Amino acid sequence: MLQVAAHQAKILITDTGVGIEAGKLPHIFERFYQVDDSTTRMHEGSGIGLALVKELTDLLQGSVLVKSLVGRGTTVELCLPFQPIEPVVVVEFLFRFPKGLWKMNLSTRSMLFTGQKKMRARHWC
Repeated sequence: MLQVAAHQAKILITDTGVGIEAGKLPHIFERFYQVDDSTTRMHEGSGIGLALVKELTDLLQGSVLVKSLVGRGTTVELCLPFQPIEPVVVVEFLFRFPKGLWKMNLSTRSMLFTGQKKMRARHWC
């Protein structure tokens, strides 16, 4: 589920799996940590996925929280900040000629000509 409010996007991911014991929750963001470290474990994985989620979330100055009940499942809550931006209007014209195609973009003030294995780009002020 995705919720967006007040410069923050919140993503909730819930499963109804086996859950994670409370004592093991503090370790799930460690690289290569396995909740089930037995040699006959039922679930695959190297234990790097949540570690990468945590590292990327920290880089984006967000947060990740995990709640879990054994036998009931797990919920991961990922919160990422964002700054709204003004909508950008792109005005683009395409001109097709027998020997190529001109693409003129008024937003970036550029023109691109492609044709006969050549490409030329031009910018104007």
